[in-house]
Amino acid sequence: MSFAEFSRIRRREIAGILGGPLSSLAFGLAALIGGEVMRSHYDSPWPTFFEFFGIFSFFIGSIAFLPRYSGRYAGDGILLRALIGNISGGKQIIAGHALGVLYNKNPECPVFHPRWLRLAYAEGSLLPPYYHNWYAYSVASDPMAASQHLEQCLANSGLLDPHERDALIAEVVLFMAWQRADSVKAQKWFALIRKLDQLPKLAGLRMKAAISSASGDFTSALGYCDAGLYIIEKQGSGPGATEFLKSWRSWRSEIEKRDVTTRDRVEAIAQDRSPDTLSATGPVL
Repeated sequence: MSFAEFSRIRRREIAGILGGPLSSLAFGLAALIGGEVMRSHYDSPWPTFFEFFGIFSFFIGSIAFLPRYSGRYAGDGILLRALIGNISGGKQIIAGHALGVLYNKNPECPVFHPRWLRLAYAEGSLLPPYYHNWYAYSVASDPMAASQHLEQCLANSGLLDPHERDALIAEVVLFMAWQRADSVKAQKWFALIRKLDQLPKLAGLRMKAAISSASGDFTSALGYCDAGLYIIEKQGSGPGATEFLKSWRSWRSEIEKRDVTTRDRVEAIAQDRSPDTLSATGPVL
């Protein structure tokens, strides 16, 4: 669930959370009263059924206000206490919904707000472990640590919807192609993406650039990188837009360095196998 605008997110979130428990309490109370009214007018087993339904609904509504977890998810009681301010985590919830608003308006924008990302995913413990591992992966500078967090994301990806899982697989493709330079495994993971056209544009361009680089097609890799830079320069706005643009330019420079290194290696191998070298060393076979 996400909101369409930024206004009054805390109040609207409190109202949304209260809706479930209060509905259960209201239906339970109505069923109890209706059952007693029916019992006084009709000789039927239905009043007993309505009263049982009322007691059960009242019990469910009361339980929802308790500060507890339901599996990996924080219950309504914990979320309400966090939003009211009795426990920490209210800023995390608000930042998460604010990022949802940004994503609905433009899927490329949330990365331009690093403070909101940090508030939503790095602090507190109200969200399932997947989101903490995802944030830790996105800011990890060590490839080994990044791979561990990415593996944890895959292990906890059962709660994701198909769109989010495609985005996660795209990140795995990027990691395999760029950090491991394994184009074969990258292509295998790439084949698991169900709806490639629904990925955010920048995520798709990063993934394709990494695959092209791992395959030795640096011209295409630079083309994808330039397309991403164009999107960032055109749509980028936010506290972290400058740093994000700088990271993409640094990434492009690294692709160029790999291109030069690969060409130098090929030229060195070609020189070692030139006719003059072969005549000096004798026949190979």
